[in-house]
Amino acid sequence: MEKSPYEVLEKLNKGSIDKSSAVQHICSIIENSNNADERLSGLEMLKTLGIKEEKIFSLLENLLISDTDKKVRKYAISIIKTLFLEKAILPLKFALKHEKDLETLIIMYKTLNEINSENAKEILLEEIKLVNNRDFLESFTSDATQESFSKLDTDVLANFVINYKIIEHLEERYDKIEYELKNGLIHSLDLSDVSSHVFESNLLKNLPDSIENLNELRNLDLKFNRLRKLPRSIAALTKLEELDLSYNRLKALPEGFGNLTRLKDLNLMNNELLNLPQSFENLNKLKALNLKDNSLNHIPNSINQLKKLNSLNLSGNNVQDLSEGLNKLSSLNKLDLSSNRISKLPKELKDLKSLELLDLGANNLEEIPDWIGDLKSLKTLCLYDNTLEAIPSTIGKLSSLEILNLRNNHINHLPESLRYLDSLKKLNLNWNELEILPDWIGSMKSLEILILWGNKLHDLPESIRKIPSLKILDLNFNNIKELPNTLKSLEKQGVIIYR
Repeated sequence: MEKSPYEVLEKLNKGSIDKSSAVQHICSIIENSNNADERLSGLEMLKTLGIKEEKIFSLLENLLISDTDKKVRKYAISIIKTLFLEKAILPLKFALKHEKDLETLIIMYKTLNEINSENAKEILLEEIKLVNNRDFLESFTSDATQESFSKLDTDVLANFVINYKIIEHLEERYDKIEYELKNGLIHSLDLSDVSSHVFESNLLKNLPDSIENLNELRNLDLKFNRLRKLPRSIAALTKLEELDLSYNRLKALPEGFGNLTRLKDLNLMNNELLNLPQSFENLNKLKALNLKDNSLNHIPNSINQLKKLNSLNLSGNNVQDLSEGLNKLSSLNKLDLSSNRISKLPKELKDLKSLELLDLGANNLEEIPDWIGDLKSLKTLCLYDNTLEAIPSTIGKLSSLEILNLRNNHINHLPESLRYLDSLKKLNLNWNELEILPDWIGSMKSLEILILWGNKLHDLPESIRKIPSLKILDLNFNNIKELPNTLKSLEKQGVIIYR
């Protein structure tokens, strides 16, 4: 007697036994073996051989209704669905009364949908009678009566029951989930932070494959869990528009991730990602991408293909080189590259003409190139925590600039071109090496906040009181020993001075 289905298949291929004998041996293994893997392999071979005999159907029927192994039951219904769809109604009707495994139930409901007969519809209507969630029922149809349900097509009924069963399963497992419904289907699902509310055995470490059946899902929130990988089945959520996977433990994304072509907002902050799949370039509707606090040591070239991207956060990675480029991101208006290891800015960045916010803080920059003045749309420029000794005079071309953060560098003088920043409201120069503040500072007509904390100033120019919009002046940790009349005058004007 053969010990495994593979031995049977080998003998069949060699011609040692005929197909009928092979099927008989395989059925015997499925019925009698204590090895779960061998039984599943046997079922796989039955499906491959495609035998549509009554004895095979009877075996599968018995397995579906009474086998204790949920994987075997699941496989049995999948084979019935493939080989005996026209006979599936009766075993399905019996099995549904006892089946608890979600994945097996979903296959059953899909099989009923494929049968698409009045009997199949009747079974689905019986399942709907068991739904005890009023929100689901009322979202599905306004009067939530059996008569109104009976007017609906089989595929609509099956999809409704599948969505309900998935939520029922999640609510049994986790005590903190939220969702939004439209026409009885899940449009938004919030599983964020469920791991902090459950026992160790229920932590959300793996996303259930059943999620792939929520085919109307638009918004999925999975932040603050312990996900280490995503199932390939996530690629089935093709209507997804917002996906939050922040604060998990993901090291990679499946290649099929690029199937989520309707995504507009993707948050991958605080994971352990080393790279992105090449298919990522297919996310051509993506507008916001947050990759903050991951382990990227370069910018994946797939990002440069995301032509509709408005906001890109790469803060807190290990990026050193920007040469692979972001220059094709013509719609980008927010770019955060702070807390990386960047020492040089490639001239290709000057092509980002729509950029309104550029954060280059906490890098290894020793100089800023002259082309910075070409980014005419900039409103916020952050260059804090670098080793800059000067800033180029071309910065004065940034006529839209409202916030300039130069904190914690080695700057000892300011270019006069700063006076032409007519929109500048906040200038942060704390922890630099300024000994003198130039007289032209008084011509900065829009300046509201001037932070000079931690420099080497001994005095202030009289012109500082001419800044018409000044509200806050921070002079802490300088060398100003006596309060000059200039400061007294400013305080009388209502300016808040820290010293």
